[in-house]
This record gives sequence, C-alpha cells and structure tokens, in this order.
Amino acid sequence: MKWINIKDQLPDDDREVLAYSKEYGITVGAYYDDRSLDGGGEWIPSYCDDADEPRINGQVTHWMELPKYPE
Repeated sequence: MKWINIKDQLPDDDREVLAYSKEYGITVGAYYDDRSLDGGGEWIPSYCDDADEPRINGQVTHWMELPKYPE
C-alpha cells in the first residue's frame, strides 16, 4: 500500500481510508463529495459522531486504503 496524494486521486465517496494531515497526523476518515462546498467535498474523521465536531477539510494531503482485517 502506498500513500496517494489528494491532488492525484480522491478515495471513493463515503469510503473509510487512512487520511494524513500535518495537524492531525494519521487518522481514519472518509471523504464526502459535496459540490456545494468550495473545496468540492469534506473529510470527516471516523470518530466524528456530532455535526459540530471538527472536520479535517483543507488539511488532508494524502490518503491510503485501510489494511485488511486480521484473520
């Protein structure tokens, strides 16, 4: 698995991935495509269960598929 720059490709809509940002480090989150937003979408960390919690928009630079679960 390799890190993918968001300038090269975004993950599928609403799919959990590893997301990297300088402020938050590595976190599990999902990208939600929303053309009504300036950036075209928003990154929401998986721990975010409240609409008032912070998003990681504009800060994610890279993402990677989650590894497979252990057997």
